[in-house]
This record gives sequence, structure tokens and C-alpha cells, in this order.
Amino acid sequence: VGVGDGDGDDGNDSKEKDLYFVPSALDRLRCLRRSISNRHPLYDDIHALVVDLESNDPYDGGGTRCYESIYATFQGIMKAQKLHSLLLQRTIYDEMIHEGSSNSTSTSIHRFVGDILIVYFLMGHVASGIVEGVNESKWITRLSNKHMEVNDMHTTAYLWYQRFICYYSSLLRTIPLTSDQMIRMGLANEEMVNRKMCRYRTSQDGSYLISQSPFCKGVDKTAVLNEILSHEDSVSVSCTLYDFGPLGPAFRGRDNVQFAYLTPTKQGIESIEALNRIPCSQYNCSYDVPDVIASLRSNQFDPLLELINLRRESKKTIPINVKSGSIKVHIK
Repeated sequence: VGVGDGDGDDGNDSKEKDLYFVPSALDRLRCLRRSISNRHPLYDDIHALVVDLESNDPYDGGGTRCYESIYATFQGIMKAQKLHSLLLQRTIYDEMIHEGSSNSTSTSIHRFVGDILIVYFLMGHVASGIVEGVNESKWITRLSNKHMEVNDMHTTAYLWYQRFICYYSSLLRTIPLTSDQMIRMGLANEEMVNRKMCRYRTSQDGSYLISQSPFCKGVDKTAVLNEILSHEDSVSVSCTLYDFGPLGPAFRGRDNVQFAYLTPTKQGIESIEALNRIPCSQYNCSYDVPDVIASLRSNQFDPLLELINLRRESKKTIPINVKSGSIKVHIK
């Protein structure tokens, strides 16, 4: 349970502090495990972390404990901390997991979506102080450092991949979402959404926006977001999807290939800046609604819709003779 500035049922500011539900780290990790594809290279480690936390029997405070019992509990806590930190470090620093060329880097859709969700959940834990081991400020400084763009174009392309992971995960940690959007994006399950909504005393329709936890937003990312925006014309992200046509009596149909560029980052970055300037209590007001709020309520916010569609693709069962979809970051 967290404490924050209250907002009334009609969206008006309240002078009193309000209580609201904050999911536990275990709840969020279970949601992460369910949300990413089991083909993601870190899925087994995420599963191991969840199982380890579920099997950790908390001390009930009764009786006398021997040294071996206390030490075993301490080891269990440290193991989970180390695995959590390792998962995050392998996501934001490992450069050997992507295919690269002189001016691009590419990876599968399930890897791309999984990386975004891992940073969304795990970096949120770091920002809220639940877990230590990764310094978000150093990561942001590294991504915003122009001197990182060296003559090795593959290193530069991979750096841009990480910048886009930062951008999309920051977008998800900032924008308020409807309950349906949160579930479809894999940020919460129905139980978590219902517990989030229980603080509101009046019934809400499907367009009611749930704000992100203020504890999980982390450090200011203006520097890296501005760096992305300043190179919008020279760096692009594209998506390639493979599917097959309708089955016929004599053949299985031709393979279908769909190619598209993702929405330019300007809309998302400007939305992050706009939302950082207004209080959460205005997200559901019926007057003076910013464009980003209106588009989220009507489910027409393009960056979010693209991420939801990519997550759906990442969870599809791929036939053995159909290639997995890919994401490519290209430097012009």
C-alpha cells in the first residue's frame, strides 16, 4: 500500500492523503513471467526467480531460530537479489545477443518486447528501492552520452537499441492506462487491476485511466529522450512480420511478409513531458483534457497500440516453417 495525494471520484483534487494498492515484487514478477514469451532467452531465469521467491518461507516471528535457519533465510534473500540484478544487467548491458551489421542491429520481436517489459518491471523495483544492484542513473547517463557513438557502427547501433528500450519502458512507466490496456500490454492481470480500482468508490467505465505507481518511475530521463528526439530523422525502428496465407486443398498458401516502421518517437516523448507536468488527479477530468489523455481514453494512442500488437505477436505460437518476426534499428 502506498500513500499519495488524493484525488476524488470526480477527478478533483482532495486535500487529504489517499491510500492506493501497490503490487508486491512477487506479484509483478509473476505478471512479467506470464507477459513475455517463453522463447525469450531470460525466461527461464525469470521463472527461477519467481519459484525461488514463492518457495521462500517467511519467518512468522514465533519461537527460537537456530543459526543455520537464519543463515539459510539470508542466503535465500541474497540469491533473489542477485538474480534480479543479473537479469536486469543482462538486459541493459549485454551486447552479444543481437545480430548486427555496419549500421544496424536486429533481434526478434519476442526479445524486443521482453526487454521492454523486463526494464519496466525490474527497473521499477530498483527505482522504488525494493531491490539494489543496478544504478539507473548510470544507465541513463551512458545512454545520453554522445561520446558513446564511436567509429564502431555496431556498438553505435546497439546503443540506439538500448535507447529505444529506455524510451518504450519509460513511456509505459509514465502513461496512465485503462484496465483493458494494462491487461493487454501485460502490465497487470485482472486481480491486480481489480485491487488497483478498489480505492475508487464509484463505478467507472472502461475509459477510466489508472496512473502508474509514482515509486516506479525512476530518475529523470530527459537527457536520453532529447538525444533520441534530436536524431529522429537519422535513426529508425522497423518491424517485419511473417505469416502464411489461407490453407487450400492442395497447398498451404504463400508466405506473407509485412513490413512497417514504428511510430516516430516525437509523439511518445512529448506525451511523457506533458504527463510529467500535470497531476494524476487530472487524468480523468472531463475538462481541459490534454491530447495524450484523450487518445488514451479512446484507445487511439499509436505508440501504445503498436506495443500491444507487438506483444500479441510475441506470444503467438510460430509454426516450425515460419520465421519469427523481427525488430531492426537502422542508422541512416
